[in-house]
Amino acid sequence: MGPLKAQRPVRKSDLCVPRASREYHQYSRRTTCIHRGLQICIDRGFCNVWIETDATAIIKLIISPQRGAWNLQTTLQSIRKLLCQMEYKISHIFREGNQAADFLANQTCNTQQLCIFLEDVIP
Repeated sequence: MGPLKAQRPVRKSDLCVPRASREYHQYSRRTTCIHRGLQICIDRGFCNVWIETDATAIIKLIISPQRGAWNLQTTLQSIRKLLCQMEYKISHIFREGNQAADFLANQTCNTQQLCIFLEDVIP
């Protein structure tokens, strides 16, 4: 169990997250979504998980041993703890390469409720 190794060393400049900006808000939303998704996987007994995201900065933050921006530290630490409980792979995918996930994300972006789509009832 455990992480895959980074292909190149993660530099401190890779971990900088602008404060009080739209980019920070998107990082926060994405890390929260990854965290929630991992919690669901643990709850449902999934032990092999492949996380794909179009945000390379999020990947770098998750696989880095550094703590990241203070606003994201709690979520990142929790993500790393959850990942220690499973086999996982995390990789970059272009948004256009995963239109189904982009569609589902857009369906839920304006709601505060947690939405779980099962394969037999996906819109």
